[in-house]
Amino acid sequence: LTKSDVWKYEDEWRLLLYDEIEKLHDNKFDVDCISKIVLGCQIEERYEKEITDICKSKGYHLSKMKLDDNTYTLLEESIF
Repeated sequence: LTKSDVWKYEDEWRLLLYDEIEKLHDNKFDVDCISKIVLGCQIEERYEKEITDICKSKGYHLSKMKLDDNTYTLLEESIF
C-alpha cells in the first residue's frame, strides 16, 4: 500500500476496493483529472469488465499490465 519516493514523478493515485466496499450504497466520487486507468495484471475478470465499461462510457484511456514471459517484467498494454 506504499510506494517508494523514486516513483513520485508519476503523480499516481491508487484506488483499492475490497469486497466490503460493495456493501456501501454511496461509494461514488467526482474526479475530473483522470488521464488514464491502468489495470493490474491480476485483476479479477468481473472487475475488469466493470471498469472497462465505465472507461468506455467516460472516454478514459485504459491499459492493463501484463507479465512478459521472457523477461518477467511488467509491460503496459493499451486496451483503448
